[in-house]
Amino acid sequence: MTEEDCVRRIYRARPDVVCVVGGTGGGADLPMLELVESATLAVSLLGEAGRPRILFAGNASLRSRVAESVGAETELKVADNVRPSVDVESIGPAQSELEAMYQALKVAKLPGFEALRQWSTLPVLPTARAIANVIQYLSLEDTRKGVLGIDVGGACTTIAAARATGAGRLAVRSEWDISGANKNRPARKSLAARTRVVWRWMFYLSAQNVFPPASCTTCVQPLFNAFAAPAYCD
Repeated sequence: MTEEDCVRRIYRARPDVVCVVGGTGGGADLPMLELVESATLAVSLLGEAGRPRILFAGNASLRSRVAESVGAETELKVADNVRPSVDVESIGPAQSELEAMYQALKVAKLPGFEALRQWSTLPVLPTARAIANVIQYLSLEDTRKGVLGIDVGGACTTIAAARATGAGRLAVRSEWDISGANKNRPARKSLAARTRVVWRWMFYLSAQNVFPPASCTTCVQPLFNAFAAPAYCD
């Protein structure tokens, strides 16, 4: 992707946050700095009121140079490198930072949020994180099995997986929705095509015994209802 392509995509999408990741600890610096420069240029083209923040979760040794590159164009946040070494992945800190931004930029501005927040002594969680916590809790029921949960929403689909013996995994896919609310994604495949992809994926997991069929049936029924009801797989 050229710098022009990168700038154009960010400008058209007008995101709330641009997340820049890449490079292992102490690894190559020029490609990362060029990516940051492209993101900063795209941000500078947007009006000050709508400029997205930049989250840098790449090579930690470049943080000072990234800060110089971004300058005063927008707010810069940093998180631990998602790939500190070739064989290590650490997305937790970046996820936590993104959740905090989402909480501040979106959730806190929802009508009635302040009243809802006062109902509990604990903080209000984004939907995706709440689902992940529930799936992690359900995985404790039987330590021999894992649990997979999928929540199909109007704007995105949340996928959470957990085993009692390890850390859970969480993914939010904006291209998988049932309302067509996301205008920035590529053209959608037909409903039947998307259904076949989902079924192949679920059958693969069951065949590999990654998630036992009993857990799948319980946790992914909403997915089947949303994707499979209007069409049939061949």
